[in-house]
Amino acid sequence: MYVLDVPEGEAAKLNELQAKLLTKRSKESTAPAWSPDGSKLAYCAMTNGIRQIWIYDFNTKEERQLTQGQGHKENPTWAPNSLHIIFNSSGADYSELYLVNLNQPDSVKISSGSGEKRFPAWEPR
Repeated sequence: MYVLDVPEGEAAKLNELQAKLLTKRSKESTAPAWSPDGSKLAYCAMTNGIRQIWIYDFNTKEERQLTQGQGHKENPTWAPNSLHIIFNSSGADYSELYLVNLNQPDSVKISSGSGEKRFPAWEPR
């Protein structure tokens, strides 16, 4: 995953912008999602043959694996509090949505029933 620092308030010259590599543990990173407070980036990365959710923290400049286990975990989306993430997990015969708290390692399944569940989103009430 790369980011570009674009200066505020002035016209940026595209040929002067430098892309900065953030994620160094996997070259197969997809589905980036910025936390609402702008301090973190959630993304999917291939980890030992399975897509997992990872977090890059802009304050500490560190990346860490958030999810574990079987089934591809993809499409992270942030709660407004920048503390919780919903993602979909799928395998050969299932597709479900999970909720995870950044401070607690265990994900909680929040969907049930048949059908494919993908691309979760938070919506205000």
